[in-house]
Amino acid sequence: MARTEFWHPTGPPYEEALAEAQALGLAEPADVEGYDAMAKAMILAALVFEHQLRPDHVLRRGITGIDRARIDVARSEGGRIKQLVTLERSESDGTKSLTARVEPALLPRADPLAAVVGVVNAVVCRVEPVGEVVVSGPGAGTKLAGQGVFSDLIAVAIARRMRSRSR
Repeated sequence: MARTEFWHPTGPPYEEALAEAQALGLAEPADVEGYDAMAKAMILAALVFEHQLRPDHVLRRGITGIDRARIDVARSEGGRIKQLVTLERSESDGTKSLTARVEPALLPRADPLAAVVGVVNAVVCRVEPVGEVVVSGPGAGTKLAGQGVFSDLIAVAIARRMRSRSR
């Protein structure tokens, strides 16, 4: 398994971890720079929120800007840095909008996404009045990528059902 967790206190330098992950087929440039996550954000926006996004609608930042100092700060604060896709719907004066971001974020260890390690995708749906639902599954590698897509589809179905109940 690749050592791709940036928060790990004895983890290798970024370049070494990236090379190892690439050798295992787990880190393509699209993954590292957030393009794959951006595509997932656009798909989820269309399926869950019925909102069509273009790539220029998504704020995208990859993980290449994370340096050892930021990792050390995250660790000292008891958190983990994770590449996140965030979709937030809001409404103002009857106009609905959707904000989409792909970016590294510092999460407290208590956050359910902070517990996700290795080549696993996870989706957290926060919907009133149900609360928080977490769906996770394998998300990389030849055979596992299909499972990751399947877990994403399950998350979409859950979110749509919760959304229809909350209307």
